Amino acid sequence: MKSDLTNNAHPEKRSSERIQIRKMVELESANGDLIRGETENGSLGGMLIHSLDNLDNLLLGSRQSLYLIIDNKRSRAFPCQIIRISKDAIGVSLDKKTALALATLFRKDML
Repeated sequence: MKSDLTNNAHPEKRSSERIQIRKMVELESANGDLIRGETENGSLGGMLIHSLDNLDNLLLGSRQSLYLIIDNKRSRAFPCQIIRISKDAIGVSLDKKTALALATLFRKDML
């Protein structure tokens, strides 16, 4: 179920501040499909990831595992859900506990 959502079609719904952050990540589906990309921004509700990979097989609403890439190694898996798919970007939602754990890891990687 491909979708090309824009901010014009769906007004801003974030309840927490969005911050600009660029980090390499990987999304992995339950069947092992892998998407590599770079975060553009994130909030306590989710993040936007840009990718040059083929996104045609992604499904809105599908659950994925998100990995932060640090020193060419994967972090632990962070559960997320695909909420937006466009030609070269993926929006994922995170629950607050997951978002806080991921933010802590982002911060550690910046030190």
